[in-house]
Amino acid sequence: LTNKNVDPKTKKIGTIVAGIAFAIAGISSYDFNPVSQEDLQEMYGSSVYQKGCNITPERLRFDFACDHKLEKEELQKSEYKLRIAKERAEEAERAKSLFISNISHEIRTPLNSIIGFSSLLSNMGQESEAKEYVSIIKHNSDLLLKLVNDAVSITLLQTGQIPFVKEAVEVCSLCQSLAQDYAQKAKANVKVKAELPKKGLFLKSDTARIKQILENLLSNAVKFTNEGHITLSLELTEAGDAVHFIVTDTGCGIPETMQDKIFDSFQKMDSFVQGMGLGLTVCKQIAQYLNGSIHLDTEYKKGTKMIFTHPIII
Repeated sequence: LTNKNVDPKTKKIGTIVAGIAFAIAGISSYDFNPVSQEDLQEMYGSSVYQKGCNITPERLRFDFACDHKLEKEELQKSEYKLRIAKERAEEAERAKSLFISNISHEIRTPLNSIIGFSSLLSNMGQESEAKEYVSIIKHNSDLLLKLVNDAVSITLLQTGQIPFVKEAVEVCSLCQSLAQDYAQKAKANVKVKAELPKKGLFLKSDTARIKQILENLLSNAVKFTNEGHITLSLELTEAGDAVHFIVTDTGCGIPETMQDKIFDSFQKMDSFVQGMGLGLTVCKQIAQYLNGSIHLDTEYKKGTKMIFTHPIII
């Protein structure tokens, strides 16, 4: 091919033939032996295969397919276990709700009898000492009934089973009645009053749930106020689309370290005071169900000021 007298076309054909021959020689010399352990370690990491194994590419593909199948089976098993665990948890939640509902009914029935008869006894003109004992019975019965009601309410709220009945609520008369009730429960040096608009104010809401929130707020105010006053007031928002129920007291107030936690479950400002720390949690959840809100006025420094905001229309 290097001869200068060779025809150029012949020289070109010879070059092509030589290239083909070189390629054939290269292919024939290629090693089709099984893939070595060192090659596998370099490609896939030393931890994939045990030392001393020689695996062909076909075996490699087969092993990968088997591994994929095993992973799929493990995922299916995990999914099944999670589904069973979820069903058991839901069943346990239903059983808990049913238990609390039943036991609360059994507790409230005798409690209501105790409260009713102690009220009758307190009005029978007994001696001062006997009246004091009757008052203690009624006070502690009321506390126990409130604990039961809070426990039931928080359970029903969490499961979405608490009933809500929308109706026309005249909130001025409701607040006046509550203020009169808690004036009798407050300490001797504490005055409970209501500051309400002269004109009646109607909301479309659930009377029982509004009353439950206000009772919790007033109960806390009575519990932590030893002197001064407790005020339940109503204010319309500037836009006129909502009303503020405001409970203000001159009690000990809430420490700054507790102000962010008071609406959490089982948070108590004073561990020596009776209660489970559920009242404000119940208030917050009911307020949310009513499309309202409740918060602590942190700028008020003379005691505690709680504001429950309720829309005019829900």
